[in-house]
Formats: sequence, structure tokens, C-alpha cells
Amino acid sequence: MGLALLFSATSSHGANTVNSDDDYFYQVDQQTEYIFTKEHQVEAQKTANFWQAMQKIYAQEFAWNLDEKTSLILASKKNQIANAWATIYPNNISLFYPGGPYELEDFASSSWYQMLVTHEGSHLYQLNTKTGPSTFTKNVFGNYPFPMFPLFWFTIPNIAVPTWLLEGNSVWNESRFGIGGRLFSGEYWAKVCSLAQANRLREKYLTNDHLFYPYGEEKYIAGGFFFLFLNESYGTEKLNSFFLQHSSHFINPMRTNLAFQEHFGSNYSDLIVRFESSMKTKCQNFQALKAQALLNGPFMSRLSADHDEIFFLTGDGKSPNRLVRYNKQQQQLQVEERDLPWGQIFKLKGNYLSASARYQDRATKIQNSLWFDDSNREENFDGKVVQDIQDNSYLYFDEQKSQDLPALIQDNKLLAFPHSKAILSNDKIALYFLQKGAERILYEGDKKLFSFQGYYGKVLDQGPTGDILFLAATPQGSGVYIFAKGKIQQVLTYDNILDAKFINEQELLVVAVSSEGLSLHKQRLSPRSQLPALLNSHIETQKITLTPPAELSTNPAPYNAIRNMRFNFWSLYFYWGEYTSAQGDISFSDPLAQNQLGGNYAVNAPQEQEREYSLYYINSKHPTNWGFGAKRNESPEDIIEHKYYLYSNLLLWQKGNQSFRASVVPAYEKNDYYEKTSGVLRLQYQTQRNYKLSFAPYRLGQFSLEGKIDNHDYYSYKFHPSFIFDLSSEHFIQLEGEYFYSHGHQIDIGESLSPMVSDYLIRPLRLYADNYYSGGYGKFKYFPVINWSHYFTWFPFSLRRFSPSIHATYFFWDRQKRDNLVEYGFGLMGEVLFAHKLPFFIELEFAQQDQREEKKEVLLKLRQNF
Repeated sequence: MGLALLFSATSSHGANTVNSDDDYFYQVDQQTEYIFTKEHQVEAQKTANFWQAMQKIYAQEFAWNLDEKTSLILASKKNQIANAWATIYPNNISLFYPGGPYELEDFASSSWYQMLVTHEGSHLYQLNTKTGPSTFTKNVFGNYPFPMFPLFWFTIPNIAVPTWLLEGNSVWNESRFGIGGRLFSGEYWAKVCSLAQANRLREKYLTNDHLFYPYGEEKYIAGGFFFLFLNESYGTEKLNSFFLQHSSHFINPMRTNLAFQEHFGSNYSDLIVRFESSMKTKCQNFQALKAQALLNGPFMSRLSADHDEIFFLTGDGKSPNRLVRYNKQQQQLQVEERDLPWGQIFKLKGNYLSASARYQDRATKIQNSLWFDDSNREENFDGKVVQDIQDNSYLYFDEQKSQDLPALIQDNKLLAFPHSKAILSNDKIALYFLQKGAERILYEGDKKLFSFQGYYGKVLDQGPTGDILFLAATPQGSGVYIFAKGKIQQVLTYDNILDAKFINEQELLVVAVSSEGLSLHKQRLSPRSQLPALLNSHIETQKITLTPPAELSTNPAPYNAIRNMRFNFWSLYFYWGEYTSAQGDISFSDPLAQNQLGGNYAVNAPQEQEREYSLYYINSKHPTNWGFGAKRNESPEDIIEHKYYLYSNLLLWQKGNQSFRASVVPAYEKNDYYEKTSGVLRLQYQTQRNYKLSFAPYRLGQFSLEGKIDNHDYYSYKFHPSFIFDLSSEHFIQLEGEYFYSHGHQIDIGESLSPMVSDYLIRPLRLYADNYYSGGYGKFKYFPVINWSHYFTWFPFSLRRFSPSIHATYFFWDRQKRDNLVEYGFGLMGEVLFAHKLPFFIELEFAQQDQREEKKEVLLKLRQNF
């Protein structure tokens, strides 16, 4: 689950769902536009009923009515992602993906869609809320940020609210309506207590989107408990209406302290100190397993086991995952690097495969399956979220039958719609939890075994003698319990256990959490009489009254992307210098982002004015992105030039991290002196491996070949290879080169021939081809990463990490009038955090050219992504 906040005017050519997605339908009811596929029509009606009930509650508590039509999208089954997001940029949109029911136990919730409505719906109110002049500028600019630094948040000031307050408020809201929620999760309690005991609930740590464990998850964890803490003193409506108060600071919305003083009568910093003290008191009896670990790491997948071993994936977020195998008889670990996608590991016919959702069929489907480490899959498991495999018995969730809850299937037979993951017992019978109100019930097949009060429970394993191992809440966290001989007992006294498997009758392999990450331990069972705890039982549950709204039509209108296009953004750019210029852009798009229509007007004034007008349209619904455009240029000499072009970009092949694309851009140009047709063909192969925490791509290989020809018999082509790879421990090498051959065309070394592509990594060098002409360049760059950071609580810029670099570039060409050129130098690149939440790269580079006349330059580069 996430919150989408965009700060750049750059538009993406990618849709919000997969290419060639199913046909969508839509219906407008009051101020909400529901967009869904036929398979989700029943869920769309249920979601509409719940959303309309929540709007009445939120409108009162946030003291705000959403000021424009909201698009609520239920993505098709081709988008098997366990996620959702909400944004008010460029319009109010919330998109629910259908993969979430498989993660219900992690959210301690009994309904995927209702949890999304409460959580993502609160984001829409948080961000949409505004006061004073912001309500006026919204009517002019839409929800696009005010196009002038530093006032870009003038129209939507609440985008500057620290992430932990936005996500924390939403976690608190999702936990108030009788469907559970993450504040009832033992895992969340274990993590917040670990942070509290390690003095990590401090303002600097919470306010900034840092790079420390648990890598952003604490924004949800600590934020949710912070709002629970505030609720004890201020009440529900006071908490949600804070965002209206905050929005009054549209000039400098980072004045969080002032907003807290005005609204709560208390200083933001003081409240955090009081919150940390409160959590330390609540966690004073928290018992953490701190014994020497067999293995440590920030990420570990769910444990799996067979008769011989326990196995899982671990990773550091910066390099390939590692397969860990624990031999039960020898009690030894074996670790090996594997390129398996992240997911739970299962053993099938002697092979280790990962249960994961990945792209298939030229990005036309994101589907669950079992994956090998060569990006191939077991196609018999397509559309199946595997839960357990024993011999020839398979237990899985069927994504085609899973809607709000997962459909549990064993050997092609529908068993139940559980509220947890499932395992097979020793007798190959499914074990799973169902939730009824605040009661959690474990079933074996259709037989009820036991129950307890609470929303948190995960079935883990069955021992050799039939004891059932499961996770449930302790008074301060998450603990390991067994059900044996008709009784529930806690088998370890610790509160920070997140996973476990039997080694034998007396020993467990367990995963524990701390403020630094996860650890693997071997522990001996020590049963004691202790029932699971009902966490946060003091939360006052608010009952939702579903007054039936107008029924969504049984024959909804087909979704028409063109008809549903809405204002996207408009922006202004100014450049002052030897050549002064001004530029304005405007764009429209549909809620699924399948279509984009835009225009541009630019004025350049070296001595006399030069004007350029352009229009374009791009369709990104299918594997072939296509579009067309037109430009008109008026020069100071009263020469008028027109250019028309078509654009197509086809994904020919994709497998794992590899892809092969082709793009074609034919064009027609005409002015007072000539007219010509031209065409550009671009072929590109790319392989890349990116990891969550990596500074730069761990591995990137890209080869592009371009050719351009026109009816004047002028032609040119370019070959461009580029590589980035991590030598070891974030010591990166970047290699890049280009060779071109041209007859009559202007050449920009370091830039694509296609007007729709700009992905080269070097500073362009412009040359002109008077006749046959060839040349190119080769570039080397070395940059190690220094993981040193410094975060501020008041200053809007913080440093997350940085990298010094050295580089050299060799330019060559065959023209005798100029010698070849070597450019070399050094630089410093930092990953900077702006407004406590927006990371971007800033690079200062010194370059010196070794030529007849020595030339030195200092370059400043800014970009959002590496």
C-alpha cells in the first residue's frame, strides 16, 4: 500500500495498469467515478456502498468535502500486485490492485477492499484539503503544483506533511471500523517496541524518509501508534481535522511545529518526546530474543520446510538474493547467491522455485506463478499463489476466484475463503485461520480446532507429533504458540518472533526482529500456559452504517479513455542567460493513464523572437505505444517551418529483467525553402537488475542501434552501448560509448536521433556533417558509495548518502579540421532529501578538456532518478 506523490512536470508514457489490459467499464455516482472490469462488478458495488458511507464520516472528521470528481479504480486480474495507492496529482485517483487478499494476515484485517477504502480514502482527504488562496489557485492550476519554485506546493500544501503523519493517520483510520487493521498486529507491536527500546522514536528519525531499517515501514508503524497516542488526548475529529489546519500554511507548509501548536496546543517536538516515553512505558515488559544469531539480514522471506530442511530467501536490498538452506539432521546452514525473484520458496522435483508475481507476455500480465532463477516459470502454476507443496498435493490461492478474500484450493477443489495464509498438515489437510468479528479461528479442512480473541494469527507448521505451531499476539508483540492435546501454550517467552519452523520435536528455527533488522536463531521449546493477547482492545470501534445508495448499473458504460480525459497539468519554465527563453506546457490524460494529449508553446529571444508551437498525442494501452505530433516554428527571419511526425514504440520481447524494443518515428518537414520526409528506426536491448536500496543499478546493460534517412539521400546511424555494474560492496563502474556514421545530418554526440528518446548519460557535443562523417566517444566512470547520512528536523535538505567519482571521456571523429578530444575530471554526487520526503540526485562535476586550447567546466546536474 502506498501514497503516490509526484513533484515533477515530466509525464510518463506508461499506463497505470498492464499493457493490453482487459476492457474496463465505468459509472459515475455522485462525486465518484468507478472504473472496473466485468469480473469486479460485484466488488465495485460493495466498494461503492462502503466508500459512500466512509465519505460521510470523513467529510465530517476532516471538515472537508472532496472538491472534484474522484476516480476509484479496481484493476483487473491481469495486475496481480498486492498493493494500492491514492493521489490527488493530477486528479483525485485511488487504484486498488487485486493481489492484496493474500496479505490479509500481515494487515491483521478481515477485508481487503474495506481496508483499502479506509486507508487510501483517508489519503485523498488528507491531501485534497486546502484553505484560503489554495482553493483559488486550484481552480486555475488544478491539483498540479504551482509552477514556480519554491511555491510549487501553494495549491496542494499538504503534500509537504511528513510521510509518517500521512501514513500513520491512515493506519489509525483503517483500524477503527471493526475490520481489524495494523494496530491490532502483533508484528507491528514487536517492531514499534523494538524501535522504542532502541531510542529510534525520535523526531529526526520519524520525520525524514531515511535509509535505515525498516526502510520506510516505520512510517506506518510508528505513525499509526502516534495517532493512537494522540487519540487518547484529543479525540477522533481533532486528529483528522489537523490536515485542514495544516493546509493554511500554503507559503511554507513545512512549519509542522506551528500547525501542531495551533491545532493541538502542543509543540510537535514535545509531542514526539511524550509519545516515545509513552511507548517505552507500554513496552517496558517487552522481551526480545537477543541470542547470537545464525544469520542476520534486513530481509527474509517466509520460511518453508520439508522432511529434510528449512529454506528461504534473504537479501540486503542492494545485491542478488541468497537462498538459505538449514539441514535439520546436520543442523547446518548453507547459503548461496541466486537470482530468484523475491517470494516464498518451494521445492518442486528437486528444484527451488519462488512463489512470486512477475510480468509475463510482453508486459501484458502480472501474474503469480512459481519461478526459476533463469526467469522461466512452471506454467502449470500460472495464476496460483502457492501456499504449500507436499509430494503431489498442492495448496494454493486461485487468483481468478479471489476477490475481497482469497480462494483456497487444494488439488483443484475449493476449500474456503480464509483470512490467512495456509499450510498442509501432516495428513495433507489444509490448516488456515478464519476471522469472525474479533475471534480468530483455526480450521483443519472444515473442522474447527480452536479459537482466541484477536485479529493477528499465522499458522506456521505442524510438528512430528501433530502439535500445531502458530504466531499470535503477546501483550507487547508477536510470539510463538502451539496447539497440543486440546490446549494452547506459548512455547517461547519472547515478543519479537515473526516466523518459525520445527527442526524436531524439541527445537525451532525462528526469525526475530530488532531495530536493526531480522535474525535467525535456533531455540528450544519451553511451553507455558499463556493465551494470545487481544491488542489495542481499548480502540473504540466505530460502526459503519451502510445505507444502500443507488445501485451501480448491471450494464455499465464501456470505459472510453478519450472521453474520460481530464486536465493533467500545466507548467511554466524560464531560462535567463545569453539566450533567454520561456516555455509553457499543458497536458490531459485519462484516469488509467492510457492516453495523453498535450501541447507546448515556447519563445526564444537571442536577439529577435523565435516561437515554437507543438501538439502531441500518446497512447500507451498496448505493448506498442504509439502517437503523433506536430510542431510549428517561426524564426526571426520570418521563416515558418512545420514538422509532423508519427511515433511508435513496440515491446518485442521480455523475459525477467531483459527486454527488446523497437521504435519508429517517421516525419515530414516543410519550410519556405525545402520539404523533406525522414524516418528514424531505433532498436534497443536492455538487461538490468535493480534492488530496493541500491544507489545505482546493480547491473545495467543497454545496446541501442539507430538509423535515420530522408528523401535527400542523407542518412546516418548510431550504435550506443552502456553498462553500469557493482564491482563489490557498492563500488560502481560505468562504461559507455558510441559510434556514428553520418552523411549530411547534424549530429549530437551523446543524444538519440529520435526526438522521443533522451536516455544517454553524457553531456552532448554537437557536430555538423558537411559530408561523409564518422566519430563517437568512449566514457569511463568510477564511483564508490559512501553510506554516511545527515538528517535535519528543520532544514528542508538532508543528505542520505553520497558518492565521489572520477571520469574520462574520449571523443573522436575523422574530420581533419579538429583534433580528437579527451575530457577528464572528478565529481561528487549526493542523494539529497528535500522537504524530508523527496529524494533526488545532485551532482557537481569538474571537467577539463585536453585539446590545443585547454578548456575547463564546472557542471551542476539535478535529476530525480539515477
